[in-house]
Amino acid sequence: MRRMRRSHWAWRPVDRGEHPIEEVFQSLKCSRQGLSSEEAEARLAVFGPNKLEEKKESKILKFLGFMWNPLSWVMEAAAIMAIALTNGGGKPPDWQDFVGIVFLLLLNSSIS
Repeated sequence: MRRMRRSHWAWRPVDRGEHPIEEVFQSLKCSRQGLSSEEAEARLAVFGPNKLEEKKESKILKFLGFMWNPLSWVMEAAAIMAIALTNGGGKPPDWQDFVGIVFLLLLNSSIS
């Protein structure tokens, strides 16, 4: 039983994308056994291989791209503040926190 849908003026069948298998084979010009070798070679010559083209992208830019997001910005700001703001009152900069934050940023980018 086909489902019906009401449009603004009448009831129409709902197309779910279901088609008889023989109709599909006919439209694709193939059979249940698949394509012959000659037909496969002809289609390969016309349409090319069935694969996506990969973009050439610099690995360094891809690596740095993982540091371009709001979470990384907050961590970078925290690293800068660990160096710049903690040396008040004659105290030395907080190098341990700075190195730890930078290490975590680099580790995250490397894993990503």
